Amino acid sequence: MTPSRYTNTAVALHWLHAALIIFLLGWGWYMVELPKGPERGFPFSLHKSLGMTAFLLAIVRASWRAFHPPVPIASPTYMDTIAKKIHLFFYVLLFLTPVMGFMSASFTTHKMKFFGQEIPKAGWPDPAINEFFSQLHQWFGWGIVAFIIGHVGGGVIHSVKDRDVLKRMKLRFLVDR
Repeated sequence: MTPSRYTNTAVALHWLHAALIIFLLGWGWYMVELPKGPERGFPFSLHKSLGMTAFLLAIVRASWRAFHPPVPIASPTYMDTIAKKIHLFFYVLLFLTPVMGFMSASFTTHKMKFFGQEIPKAGWPDPAINEFFSQLHQWFGWGIVAFIIGHVGGGVIHSVKDRDVLKRMKLRFLVDR
């Protein structure tokens, strides 16, 4: 029998990752507006550490999904194909965005730290390379925003068409029995 809902693990990973990504987007826009100086240290360190956490969470989610296929939805084949492609590109952005952030930070004079623990960098101080990866990081961040809007919009469209997709993404103990 095909399950009608995602597992609690898949749902919890989804919402945890979603909350982290939304926080990172808002925090990123906040921190880049800060004036140059020591007050930027903590916001940037937090963003980097949480960005690396988001990357690790993307790996966990992709691994989980590889062994637990998504729950099928009653929709026309073309919509199913579109949804699969959108999810694939979304995952690509969820991987590439933190990688570009890591690469950008690797080409600065600042130490790379993960929640206070120094980790190796992939580069050397080079402002031009740093700027290149920083721009990619920002563009991919905007791509994530676009995909979030599309993802939420798709969920609303499916709900309006009475396909119960939102119910499939709730933790079982929160769903009306």
